[in-house]
Amino acid sequence: DEAERQGQGLPSECRQKHYFTFDVGVTNPTAAAAKPSK
Repeated sequence: DEAERQGQGLPSECRQKHYFTFDVGVTNPTAAAAKPSK
């Protein structure tokens, strides 16, 4: 992802949260709006 390209080296849990939020957004747009992936 962009953070990895920039060499930020974010903790895995940050990436997991991003993907989790994305998955939630697929079935629950309201949750995605409340918790943006960025």
